[in-house]
Amino acid sequence: MVGVGGEQRIRLSGNWQLAIGFLLTEGQAIPVATDSHGRTPPAILPAMLQNLTRLGQVLALFVGACSEDPLLHADDAIPGCIGSLVGGYVLNGIDPHGSEYTGRLDITGGPFSHTYELQWIVTEAFQLGTGTLNGNVLEVEWQTSDQAALAVAGTAEFTVTVEGELYGSKKVTGDDGEWRETAYPIGPDDV
Repeated sequence: MVGVGGEQRIRLSGNWQLAIGFLLTEGQAIPVATDSHGRTPPAILPAMLQNLTRLGQVLALFVGACSEDPLLHADDAIPGCIGSLVGGYVLNGIDPHGSEYTGRLDITGGPFSHTYELQWIVTEAFQLGTGTLNGNVLEVEWQTSDQAALAVAGTAEFTVTVEGELYGSKKVTGDDGEWRETAYPIGPDDV
């Protein structure tokens, strides 16, 4: 099945009119842009393709955000080929009872190579942790902050993805339950 979806017409200078859309073929969306005669204007092709790529990335984020899996993540990163984990992350989680939660995770560099300091803010609770990156897995020991009404501590393991996401689980010492979490990096403009 082949069709054109989401077509948008844009009038450029002179007689150029551009039709931008996606050619849908066998489950894939291919960016398409032509002038009023069915030709692609060569002078604007690089900028047009860059904008279509951005549109494709936005659509991919939208489709991912509409997924039924709140913990959806990219493929695992290759061990030893991981950049710095320092930065802010948006956090999605599921507690042992199946309830979803959201929050923020901030990671700073630790005192030694491949070590990190972590701080979670989830539903008005603060948790602090220290972690070591082994291959593509961040191994963490964490605890609630000193101001928490209930002091708990535990461990966590998060796998790093090719997109810099972290996914895995947290456990509370002495409890069989597991909190599954995925953390998505945010840029400095998204704070």
